[in-house]
Amino acid sequence: MATVVFGINAFDQSALIAAAAQQQAFGCELPLLAGDCQVENWHVGDQPVERGQIGAVHWACGGGFLFVGLTLDCGSADDITALAKLAYEQLLALVAESASPHLLRCWNYVPNINGGMEKGNADHEVYKRFCTGRLRAFEQAGLQSADFPAASAVGHSGDSLTIHLLASQTPGCHLANTKQVDAFSYPRQYGISSPSFARATLWQQGDDTVLLVSGTASIVGHESLHIGDLGAQVQVTFENISHLLNQANKRCQQVRFVRVYLRHEEHLAEAKALVEREYQQAEVVYLLADICRSELLVEIECFCA
Repeated sequence: MATVVFGINAFDQSALIAAAAQQQAFGCELPLLAGDCQVENWHVGDQPVERGQIGAVHWACGGGFLFVGLTLDCGSADDITALAKLAYEQLLALVAESASPHLLRCWNYVPNINGGMEKGNADHEVYKRFCTGRLRAFEQAGLQSADFPAASAVGHSGDSLTIHLLASQTPGCHLANTKQVDAFSYPRQYGISSPSFARATLWQQGDDTVLLVSGTASIVGHESLHIGDLGAQVQVTFENISHLLNQANKRCQQVRFVRVYLRHEEHLAEAKALVEREYQQAEVVYLLADICRSELLVEIECFCA
């Protein structure tokens, strides 16, 4: 079976290197805490998969899907806004020129995502400035809020900005969660530019139905709930995901793959007990990552079919 494969760096460094040598892997800098999946495999049926590189952008396509990714070194540069805009400009240009121009999902791995607050201006936080750069690139590409796909943005301790995009020949349906304010409509307290993503994206073609659930956390309305309480945050996150599943499609009730991002490694045992009771049939990986809001301890994303 032809396969589009991308690695999530540090799951297993040797597996990532081996895949990269075959031009199959798209990596990032998140340590694996637990889980059997060292490299995610995206299957596209029995059609051939082509791979290549244009500038800094790596791409793989097959079966009507396109996966693109790039990593840019932040170095000592302070302007994450400009870097995010540059990265998305390059990625969106390749997607727009391809046979699969419809965005389904974005993954963003942002260095020092909660940094910058020490400068005394909340707008200087790295995540908020990243959101501004991403939005500027979206607007330049002619994308409006109805076009924003599912996404996640988590932080790491490295120096590089890594972004992966999944696109398709046929458009998906980008969904809201009625328990939450749309991220792109957050009030001003969350930054100059609100985050540009949908809560989930539903893709259907024939008998195939896939729901890509964005990074989801303990947020109701636009407010973070249960500060400092991992168990309570996980429960609200479950409720938000369940609500999305019910809104999306009765055919999309099966959660097949779950990524759990944990801010603190010492929360792993508690998180595993809760997540594996909730998603007993799913494959689950646990990654060490900073969550985009500094008060949140956990974020969960899902692939459902």
